[in-house]
Amino acid sequence: MSTTRKTPFFKDRHYLEKEWGQYFSDDAHSANGKVVLEVGCGAGNTIFPLVAAYPKLNVEAFDISPCAVVLVKSRAEFREDWVNALVCDFTIDNLLKRINPSSVDVNTLYTAHAPVLHLLRTTSIS
Repeated sequence: MSTTRKTPFFKDRHYLEKEWGQYFSDDAHSANGKVVLEVGCGAGNTIFPLVAAYPKLNVEAFDISPCAVVLVKSRAEFREDWVNALVCDFTIDNLLKRINPSSVDVNTLYTAHAPVLHLLRTTSIS
């Protein structure tokens, strides 16, 4: 995995595996990995360290910025079978039209504005 920064975004968040690994780890008896909803994916600094550490992981990644989604899709580590990256504004768009109810195991939200946090608290996706 490339650790060279080519964009002015944050560094990859490799500490997530160490600090929160129990939430992302695969069930040894399952053929499928967990599904992660990444809200505000930016350039993928949360996504790619997690996918590298947990190869069965599937990520639904959303960002309000089309440029951020392009950056995610342009990274060498990007694979469509691991990551579904889309533009989405959670203050307007209906999350349930993009993700099946009860399909998300873990939600990551590194930073967000208050309206997004409220939406996530009041919208049941599981």
